Amino acid sequence: MAELICPQCERALDENYYCSHCCNTFKPVKEENIEENIEEEQVLEDSCCEDSSSDYSELSTSEARCTNCGAPGQPGEECIQCGKIIPNESLCTSSQNVSIDAAFLVLPNGLDLRLESGKDYLIGRESDVSEIKNALGERNNVSREHCYIRIDYSSCSITINDNGSTNGTYIGDGETKVINGQTYPLPINIWLGHKPSMRVKLEVRI
Repeated sequence: MAELICPQCERALDENYYCSHCCNTFKPVKEENIEENIEEEQVLEDSCCEDSSSDYSELSTSEARCTNCGAPGQPGEECIQCGKIIPNESLCTSSQNVSIDAAFLVLPNGLDLRLESGKDYLIGRESDVSEIKNALGERNNVSREHCYIRIDYSSCSITINDNGSTNGTYIGDGETKVINGQTYPLPINIWLGHKPSMRVKLEVRI
């Protein structure tokens, strides 16, 4: 049997027609190949997401999201996208209609800043929020306008957009770089910078 190839990323599929890179499952269909006079040949037809950069919003009721990269998976098992273990408490999935009443940004100085749902917050040395500016103003490894975050109470999620910062914005254990526009489940750790000796950790808790 010929190797099955994902039509989106051109990587090999497993025997169940699943692509671990795109997180898509495909179904086989039959197609006649006239030029080579082959009566029947297995081809793949996309039966899942149209875009491989999905925000992982369609999850079954038993699935959770990885707190490191946002991919779907089973609580307590290894994430197929980044390899991290998905915590059992990571249950912010849209299919469960999980909502929250509050979210807080834990700043390096220990201050808890309550975040409003649907509001964009500038994170950086020159933030327009005085609490954030006071906590990060002396951190030279943090850009003046490092990134933006937005909380959504209704989906228990956060959107993070790096603003072209010098040292980058990371999540989880500090090794996963954020994808601008991607939504991630809460709670989450945000790292301003990548170098362990210089980066600044922020925590968004619920």
